[in-house]
Amino acid sequence: MGNHLSTYHQGDLVLIGSNLPHSGFGLNSSGLHEEIVLQVRPECIPLHFTEMQLIATLLERAKFGVSFSGVTREQVGALMTGMISQPPFRKMIMLLEVLEKLAVSEEYMILNSSIVSPTVLSRHKARLQKVFSYVEKEYANDVQVQNAARLVGLSVPSFCNFFKKTTQITFSDFVNQYRIQKSCMLLHQDKSISEVCFECGFNNVTYFNRLLNRS
Repeated sequence: MGNHLSTYHQGDLVLIGSNLPHSGFGLNSSGLHEEIVLQVRPECIPLHFTEMQLIATLLERAKFGVSFSGVTREQVGALMTGMISQPPFRKMIMLLEVLEKLAVSEEYMILNSSIVSPTVLSRHKARLQKVFSYVEKEYANDVQVQNAARLVGLSVPSFCNFFKKTTQITFSDFVNQYRIQKSCMLLHQDKSISEVCFECGFNNVTYFNRLLNRS
C-alpha cells in the first residue's frame, strides 16, 4: 500500500499513510463534487537524498493521518488539479512540489493519536472499514454503537472489546474525535460555534466547547 493524498472542491486535503484504513474522502459530501486522489508508493520517492529529509518526516507523520488547511490546502489543491492534464514527467515534478509544500506547512492537524498495527489491521480490515464508513456517513446524526455492532455481526459488548483492542480507542471516543476533526474544518469556513456543534452531531454546545479545547 502507498501513501494517499486526497482533495476535493469542498476543501478537505488529507494525507493518509500506508495501511491506515479509510473510506471515501467525499463520502459525506452533498451534491456533485470533484475528488482527486494521488496514490504514491514510497519507493517512487528518492528519500535517500539529504534534500528529501523534510519529505521523509512528512511521510512518517502520514502514518497517523494528516489534514491540511488554510493557504496550504488552497495551493496544494490547485497543484493537484493542474497535474491532471500534465505529461508523466511533469506530473512527477509537480508531485515533489506538492510534497515539499506539505512538508514545510504548519497548517495541519494529526488525525490519529497512535499507529494501529498493520497485522491487526489486515486481520480486521473489512470489519473496521464498515464501521468507519458508518461513522463517516452518520456522524452528523445519532451514531449508535448498536448499529455499528450489527454491521459487523457482533453483540455490543463483543464489538466494544473488538474496537478497543483493534484501534486502541473506544468507539465513543472515536466518534467524538471524528466529529471534532470535522468541526475544525467547518470552523475554518467562518461558521459559528453553535452551527458547527449541531452540524457535527453534538447536541450540547458546552460539551462541544470542552472537547474542542482539549483537541
